[in-house]
Amino acid sequence: MAAEADGPLKRLLVPILLPEKCYDQLFVQWDLLHGVAFLACYGLVLLVLLSPLTPLTVVTLLQASNVPAVVVGRLLQAATNYHNGHTGQLSAITVFLLFGGSLARIFTSIQETGDPLMAGTFVVSSLCNGLIAAQLLFYWNAKPPHKQKKAQ
Repeated sequence: MAAEADGPLKRLLVPILLPEKCYDQLFVQWDLLHGVAFLACYGLVLLVLLSPLTPLTVVTLLQASNVPAVVVGRLLQAATNYHNGHTGQLSAITVFLLFGGSLARIFTSIQETGDPLMAGTFVVSSLCNGLIAAQLLFYWNAKPPHKQKKAQ
């Protein structure tokens, strides 16, 4: 049973979806009520957040909390590119599509909703994606340095 518990299912689920403690509780000890309770709570929170019962301030706060995540993620990528002196295997088409898509989302959010917070989120996202796109162009011909093998 222990060999099955450490099999490919655990290698797939634990780093991506579940903490190891929850995996052991659900799949090793077969405590399915623990997993059902989690799913029920998750569903209930989702239902309340999507309902008209949620105050507008909470929705605004959740929407605004997306901005730091976008900024931190993109700036970490930009800092890594700068530190390495190249963009590595970063896909040019993906970077430019992300940049173009975020620019388009500014326009559509202004036209469709008129919500300045939503438009501001996409402006910040566009600036960060533009920084990555500019780095991609700047480092276009830069190659990562070859690591030399140590003589033994």
